[in-house]
Amino acid sequence: MTPHRKTSRCYFWIGACLTALAFTSLSAQAQSTPNLPEQSKIINEELAKSWEAASLKPSKKADDYVFIRRAFIDIIGRIPTPEEVRDFAEYDKSPDKRVKLIKRLLYAKDYKPKGPNGGEIRRDPKDPKTALTFNYAAEYAQNFADVWNVWLLTRSQAHEAFREQTALWLEDQFSMNTPYDKFVTELITAKGKSNENGAVNFTAVHLGELNPRDKRITDGRFEAVPITARVSRLFLGIQINCIQCHDHPFNPEWKQENFWGMNAFYRQVQLDVRDPANPNNVGATEYPNFLRPNMNRKKDKVEMAKVVTVTDDTSLNPSTRVFYENRRMVILTSKPAFLPDLADLEKDASVPRKGYPNDGKKTRREVLAEYIVKHDNFARAAVNRYWSHFFGRGMNELPAPDDFGGHNKIIHKDLLDKLAAAFASGSQPYDIKKLIEWICCSDAYSLSYQANGLPEGKGGNSKADADAYFTRMPLKSMSPETLFESLETATRMDQATNKDAKREKKDRWMNLLIRNFGDDEGNEATFNGTIIQALLMMNGRDLDEEVRRSDSTVVKLMDRYLPTSGGPKGPINVTPDAPWKVIEDLYLATVSRKPSRTIMIQVPRLDPKGMPMKDSKGNVLTAPVTEEAFIKSRLDNLIKSGAKRDDLKAFYEDIFWSLLNTNEFILNH
Repeated sequence: MTPHRKTSRCYFWIGACLTALAFTSLSAQAQSTPNLPEQSKIINEELAKSWEAASLKPSKKADDYVFIRRAFIDIIGRIPTPEEVRDFAEYDKSPDKRVKLIKRLLYAKDYKPKGPNGGEIRRDPKDPKTALTFNYAAEYAQNFADVWNVWLLTRSQAHEAFREQTALWLEDQFSMNTPYDKFVTELITAKGKSNENGAVNFTAVHLGELNPRDKRITDGRFEAVPITARVSRLFLGIQINCIQCHDHPFNPEWKQENFWGMNAFYRQVQLDVRDPANPNNVGATEYPNFLRPNMNRKKDKVEMAKVVTVTDDTSLNPSTRVFYENRRMVILTSKPAFLPDLADLEKDASVPRKGYPNDGKKTRREVLAEYIVKHDNFARAAVNRYWSHFFGRGMNELPAPDDFGGHNKIIHKDLLDKLAAAFASGSQPYDIKKLIEWICCSDAYSLSYQANGLPEGKGGNSKADADAYFTRMPLKSMSPETLFESLETATRMDQATNKDAKREKKDRWMNLLIRNFGDDEGNEATFNGTIIQALLMMNGRDLDEEVRRSDSTVVKLMDRYLPTSGGPKGPINVTPDAPWKVIEDLYLATVSRKPSRTIMIQVPRLDPKGMPMKDSKGNVLTAPVTEEAFIKSRLDNLIKSGAKRDDLKAFYEDIFWSLLNTNEFILNH
């Protein structure tokens, strides 16, 4: 730690007090928004019905500063820059600005934020010809490639090399806006080499244990238990992992035979893994655990990992039968049979069997993919999963978006059915970007995270029972990937001159973040644990170095507002408001707002000698002051004391470091 970092301990508690989830909702409730998508209107209407039926009132509309940060994090996976915040929150006065922002983040490839006079912003004051430009469409594709990589492979169950191969394939799909049904079909049926078709890794990583050597022809190479459960959960929202061993305890319509009937579709998958440097060395057919992550994440250990080849071998499991044992230790068999539609399970009549024609025209996985995309819960599961990404939970009574069944009532059934029907139809069926647009343009997505302040039973929404009604936006922890991208944006790490050092730091940070955040199912850690672990990581040497880098955010802002005169030891001789502009930009760069004039914090009362006053019991006496007034008083005192440029730089770095270490920075609200 450098000597000046001692003062940061003081400002850290400042930041913790200033931004301890005390955000404000300044805007009035939404008026009628022009150019609102029709499906967004349906969301508004259906939720309004649910709110009235449940005697709940929605919270106020979040202000523009909160909204742009929320939309950026959810759609492109990072916080906005100060230029992007001002462009939206301060300079755009159009009544449909939020609708335009959502569309911009999904489709714009060369967006140029506007300055106060409506002109373009220069990327660098020293380069007056180059305008600041953003390719949001590419950032959207990269963000959802990260999101789906976790959903498909988890953070801890796949070797880093295979995760990178899959990410490249995913990014291509989202860049092309591949229809969701085709996207899922390719994931289920993918074959070939992983370095040529990253989609094969989804099947390869989850094939599970090898069957005994003497049964690999009759029963297939792999048991394929993990992939069976994961496909059903991911694409149908139905968790069948527990019926591997017995009938479902809460949903009696799901039988053990349903699991093994679906499992049979994977019994002809063949897997081969070869080292490019030694092509005759066959590894993974005998040792599938090689697909698991290399715990030593150094680049030279993973960059030349094996190449996976996935194929369908029709000589395997020729009888199509799969043997399994029930709880009474009776051996049973099942041929390929897909899960019945949920609507069929509700009827008294017998359920139609969806088997495998075995006519050689299609592979078992191709038939499976057709069944999945035609299942009556396919579109609903997709809508619920994306809804959960933006609202932190699905539309069911229980928050998990992928747990449909009789045990988990759908609170907003009409809304889910209508959105699913619209998603699966129209001129562009299964358009993922359109689905995101509908969700993010809804009134519910614009609501504040704060409770409405009304009493329970009279519209109040502060209790957990109200969460499933979406009357306010829940607080959501950033994913490790989004947290890193946001740190990179705030510290302008992407503009650092040493790109190799940046890459090494990213690998190191992501390793720490994933170890702190992730689990084997791709879920996040608990709410409080996530914050504590992230803060511990961020208080370390790496973050301190980014804050104090020679071309850091603070240095760039000082160069813009406080041009050097007299060198770093020279006096500060600028316009009166210039030092405050640096503070405003540091806030915009981290928490996407300016210092508040309404948030009150408690600060020590000082005696004439500048020492904290205490009561008779030795407790420090405090007085309330606004966030803006507190920071301004410290800044004014520093300047009046004759501070040099280096002193001011240390002060700004302390403020910056404090803001990066607050809950408000880490959380998406």
